[in-house]
Amino acid sequence: MGAAPDPEGHEAFDGMAVEHVLGNLSEDDARRFRAHLLQCPHCRARVGELRSIAHDLASVEQRAARERTDTTVETKPRADDAEPAPSRPATRRRTSPWILILLVIVVGIASWSVLLRGEVEEAERELDAREGAAEVLAFGQAWQVAPGAEEDGDGGTESGDGVAGPSSTDVRARVHEDDGALAVLVEGLVPGAHEGHELRVLDGEGETIASRDATERDGTMLVLLPQLPGRAEQVELLVDGEAWLRADRDE
Repeated sequence: MGAAPDPEGHEAFDGMAVEHVLGNLSEDDARRFRAHLLQCPHCRARVGELRSIAHDLASVEQRAARERTDTTVETKPRADDAEPAPSRPATRRRTSPWILILLVIVVGIASWSVLLRGEVEEAERELDAREGAAEVLAFGQAWQVAPGAEEDGDGGTESGDGVAGPSSTDVRARVHEDDGALAVLVEGLVPGAHEGHELRVLDGEGETIASRDATERDGTMLVLLPQLPGRAEQVELLVDGEAWLRADRDE
């Protein structure tokens, strides 16, 4: 099987596919596109689809042209039939503008369909992850989360073990493990107050064995870390590069 196509790289190649079918590519672009086709099953399928559409449209145009010609011949006097037909030099058949327009529309619809399918698949993956996290939180083993933050003399917050805390004392966190999967739930965050959220999983030697960017939505963060590469002993939540909370395996 070939490698999955790069969506950003194929934005240019989608347009080149149309020109390739119409024979309008420059020599350099044609050579580049042919080399790309050898490695990309997605573009080969696209070219085959466009060629099929172009062939069907050309057939319709040719039938319409023959019907117009037959109608014109039938309306001429028979005397004209005896006249020798003037010879005309062979000319290269030009592609109808309507075919080009229809091909552009087809490419646009196909590109939009790929984009929409990607968004749907991303939403399905996110839903599956949230359901998996909820299951781990419901049935997994709870870890010991570091104490909540307390205000210090400078108006900031700091927990008893030196972990910086959030500006809201309503923040609550739960970390559960089930069969090697970790679920982290943080609630009570200030919506939109911070941009960078990262979860790090550490082993018994303090080495990071997994990390994941986390997204806060309406003050809540729910993350599933499945199939960890090693035995996890500690989880850290970093906000804007600063550790906010830690959770340790509760043996």
